[in-house]
Amino acid sequence: MSIEQQQSIADEVLSAIESGKLDLPTLPDVAIKIRKLIDDPNVSAEQLVNLLSADPVISAHIIKAANSAATGGVRVNTLRTAIARLGYRMLHNLVISVTMKKLFKANSQVIDQHLKCLWEHSRVVAANSFVLALHQKHLKPEQAMLAGMVHNLGALPLCIYADRFHPGLEQAQLEQLVRRFSARVGVA
Repeated sequence: MSIEQQQSIADEVLSAIESGKLDLPTLPDVAIKIRKLIDDPNVSAEQLVNLLSADPVISAHIIKAANSAATGGVRVNTLRTAIARLGYRMLHNLVISVTMKKLFKANSQVIDQHLKCLWEHSRVVAANSFVLALHQKHLKPEQAMLAGMVHNLGALPLCIYADRFHPGLEQAQLEQLVRRFSARVGVA
């Protein structure tokens, strides 16, 4: 695929985003509700437990994260204890991470594999950003982690568009397209 063809696809994606013809995935309701609760200075752990306990997958991830080596301490078995250990901001970022993973799926096997690699890369960058921010006084680790998670956000619309309108792209073509144009699409 030529650079001109890649440019054309990137232009199509940008046009589709601007005109509302490309429906970009949004965070599930649970992530939005968690954000609203955490932004409320009067929120209680009980409210968070009630909301999160309705989603066993997210609950399991929260407990697993609370029991990770990074958090240390005695093993936790309840959602309430896991939330207390992680803190509200880390909880919010974890919920976003778990729900974002669901967005990285495609019909085309090549594109689906690429999305899985993008997801794994985002997770690694997010984890490294968190650890690095722990050692910097002026950085908030939770914000650094979230920034790491979404650092290559422009790749997602390119892959979604390619999956819908160019599902026959080969791996090398898709990688070139994403590498060349994800930053441009990400700021759109």
